[in-house]
Amino acid sequence: MALLSKKQRTNYSVGLDIGSKAIKLVELKKEDGNLRLTAVGVKDMPEGVVVNGIVKEKETFINVVTQLINQCDPEIVDVVISMGTAGILSDKIEFSFENFDNVEETILWEATQRSPFDVEDITISYKILRKDHERKKMQVLLVAAKNPNMQMCIDALYEAGLRPTIVDVSSYAFNNCYAKESELEESPETLILLDIGHHGSRLLFIKDGLYHSARDISIGGEYITKTLQKQLKIDFGQATSIMLGHRVEGISLDDIQASLQFSFEEFCSSFDMAFSYYRKDSGDNSVEKVVVCGGGVYVPGLVAFLSHHLGIEVSVSNPFSFLKYDSELFNNVDTSNFAALLSIATGLALRGA
Repeated sequence: MALLSKKQRTNYSVGLDIGSKAIKLVELKKEDGNLRLTAVGVKDMPEGVVVNGIVKEKETFINVVTQLINQCDPEIVDVVISMGTAGILSDKIEFSFENFDNVEETILWEATQRSPFDVEDITISYKILRKDHERKKMQVLLVAAKNPNMQMCIDALYEAGLRPTIVDVSSYAFNNCYAKESELEESPETLILLDIGHHGSRLLFIKDGLYHSARDISIGGEYITKTLQKQLKIDFGQATSIMLGHRVEGISLDDIQASLQFSFEEFCSSFDMAFSYYRKDSGDNSVEKVVVCGGGVYVPGLVAFLSHHLGIEVSVSNPFSFLKYDSELFNNVDTSNFAALLSIATGLALRGA
């Protein structure tokens, strides 16, 4: 599919969230000062095609992407994409400066000294979080991505007739989305944004309205599915049915709940371990708010279990709360049943809006 065969469009922005389990698309249009949702779609990704954001089977990947684009809007060309955590490093660093006029060279030089990757094989970006003019110090968020991983995905998308204009990190895209969701709310002192994915989950710690740190945990939807299979002696299809909230003939509800509780306890244990690193670094022992997104949100009982474990309300992200859209776009189906799947794709689309 040639890029030149498509017309350049203005006022449109498309976010493409490339996950191991599925690829999600959100298309936004600027309209009278508002953002309108004009296209949305989710396409399952066969197991092993994409692992932690790295494209392992290019032809299958291109086929899935092409089907999704044709399903949503065949005129799409420019897309904002996210990278998985493999080959991505981020760190918050404090610098000292005599003046703040020309800091970019110093920041990028320092980043190359800190990255464990070969300087020739990485792309570096940064965001200034805070300037302290009195102390002549600056807090900077540095992000380094391995070029080979990123280039494999970009090349495959070009072959699918798409042109990636921005490459973002999934958890930061979630932060962009939630910032729009919560514009009218008072910012909590400590906020955790939790993306519950297929192979694993990621916690983003926001303190006093600014990025503090991020931690990955190895438990996601795949772990819960495999635990159900092992403990209940059922096949993948039956375990998936349970994950969707359906009953399975011959399996008691008590046994299902016991197996799910085992997985939830393991998940919460990993959550606590990740939070302990934040607590040690920040000196902050409390969590005021947790907001979750991703497919794991819809595992029956997981969000409620985490809320009970933490003793606070855990909110589910709703990216459609600040967007205008026609209900016919979803065939009048209640969007709360799947909205949190599209939080990252929405955050990506906001980068280009």
